[in-house]
Amino acid sequence: MEKIVHVIFDVIIATVIKIIGACMVVSVLIQVAARNLPATGISFMWTEELGRLTFVWFCMLSASVSYAKGQQIVVDYFYLKMRKSFQTVCDFVSLFLVLTFSYVVTTAGFKLLQFVSLQRSPVMELSLFWFYLSIPAGCGLMMIFTVLCIVDRIFLKGKFVSSLSTG
Repeated sequence: MEKIVHVIFDVIIATVIKIIGACMVVSVLIQVAARNLPATGISFMWTEELGRLTFVWFCMLSASVSYAKGQQIVVDYFYLKMRKSFQTVCDFVSLFLVLTFSYVVTTAGFKLLQFVSLQRSPVMELSLFWFYLSIPAGCGLMMIFTVLCIVDRIFLKGKFVSSLSTG
């Protein structure tokens, strides 16, 4: 299980994030260069839409990977002052809250896709389905990892999650 999750989060999704990030940077640089070159005065309309599309995908996929690696921002001052038994309870409560939230956002995102799939973006004429698909994709990955964390904490006593976050 450890190797499968490593391949999914560290190889496949990380590579997709890098490609999307490169497309986003190139798109924005083209737009900035086209506007600021003194002789051209050209403005490419498609670069703004492509930049927005890639930014949303970049953020949602990066959030799921950072959550899987335990790299999200945490305020743990009071948590560290609690007894171990209460820390364990807080861990499970937070995992179930994340699972519930990501489930709600994923299911609502798939319902939203039904409505926006017929709409088109103004310049590139892309279906808005591709813009909004990033939300259930990112939250779905977060939900899958949260289920893996719950199973790990119950059956493997946290060995899997600690090895993933250090790797």
